[in-house]
Amino acid sequence: MKRIVTPLILVALAIAGVVVYRAYFTATVGPQVLQAEVTQGDITQAAISTGTLSALRTVDVGTQVNGTVIKLDPAPAEQDLESAKAARDKADIDLEQEQAALDLDQKNLDRIEALYSRTLETETDREQAALQVKEDEAQIHQDQSAIAIADANVKQSQVDLDYCTIASPIDGVVISRNVDEGQTVSSRLAAPTLYVLATDLTHLQIVADVDESDVSRIRAGQTVDFTVDAYPGRTFHGNVTIVRLNATNTNNVVTYQVVASVDNPDLRLMPGMTATLGIELWRSQGVVRVPSSALRFRPSDDMFAALNEPVPPEAHVRPAPPAPLPPKNVVTSAAIITKAGSTVDQFFEPLERPKSSGTVWVVENRQLKPVPLKLGITDGTWTEVVDGSLHPGDEVVTNLLLPAMLHTPAAPANSPLMPPSRGGTPPRPNGR
Repeated sequence: MKRIVTPLILVALAIAGVVVYRAYFTATVGPQVLQAEVTQGDITQAAISTGTLSALRTVDVGTQVNGTVIKLDPAPAEQDLESAKAARDKADIDLEQEQAALDLDQKNLDRIEALYSRTLETETDREQAALQVKEDEAQIHQDQSAIAIADANVKQSQVDLDYCTIASPIDGVVISRNVDEGQTVSSRLAAPTLYVLATDLTHLQIVADVDESDVSRIRAGQTVDFTVDAYPGRTFHGNVTIVRLNATNTNNVVTYQVVASVDNPDLRLMPGMTATLGIELWRSQGVVRVPSSALRFRPSDDMFAALNEPVPPEAHVRPAPPAPLPPKNVVTSAAIITKAGSTVDQFFEPLERPKSSGTVWVVENRQLKPVPLKLGITDGTWTEVVDGSLHPGDEVVTNLLLPAMLHTPAAPANSPLMPPSRGGTPPRPNGR
């Protein structure tokens, strides 16, 4: 009996293996549809940039005198002051001597004038005496000028001595020190910077380089979210304060500086840190949103052929190109003057929210159907649906894989469309 049962079992197993092989390994592989879910949530469209944190105000503290840094050695300045005072004293002595000589020569001139009136002195003696008096008077004026110069030198030496004690012009925090004790500094060509002080580190600013394609949408007051490498996973906040009009061209890339203010009450942020920031342009909360990848999907004729479907006219419709810019009018200088106010005001007007059209594809009755949409803002992953027949929970097509694209055997399908795969579903939103 066992001899009969064993061969029968082996035959049954062989038959089952053939059936399984024909069913799963020789079945015709159909196209595979990848779908993602329409959700409801928040979308924030932002301009991404990088910048550097810095203090709102910094002051360079330098020296106007030469010397060795002890706390700054005042010996040379003290010697200059003593020398200037000695020169001042010498100028006083010279003036006194010339004044005495003038008095003597004036008396001599008076005596000669009296004798000359009696014809007891010659005209030559009288002229020489008068000339000597004038020379004395000129020398006295020169000595008076020398005294004024000496007074100025004394004052300058006193100022230099006072500069040896360096005082900060502001109350702040030292963020850079460029000198050590024992170092010699020279201020002959330019005043060297000894320290850099910041006024208040509880309030910082970010100076970011924004691409020219985004700068037209930046406005003062917009929210800025940024991160720094020192605190991974933590997001800091600020607000745009000014958009600088001076452009920078680096390797044919034009950028503009955007300044944002940042509160730093716990002093975690420090000047010089590199910030990766997003400047919020628009925000929508609690809106219907569709994966942006679904808007980029366009079924080809080969896909419809693989699905045994006719090609609908909507399949060949492409998004309309942007309208051409109006021709530029020649503006005279007078027009610029009259319109300058309105032109500047455009930098402070609120931004108009973007509007566009798009199409997504859904599976209905095992066929691809287009769904036209009116779209709003996008963050790259999600796009706002302003108007359309989609609702949260609906499935939209993100891709369709033809049999040639599939590298693994597939289970047989009862229709041209296989069961939808959820592999193309974007990650669930986290509130942004």
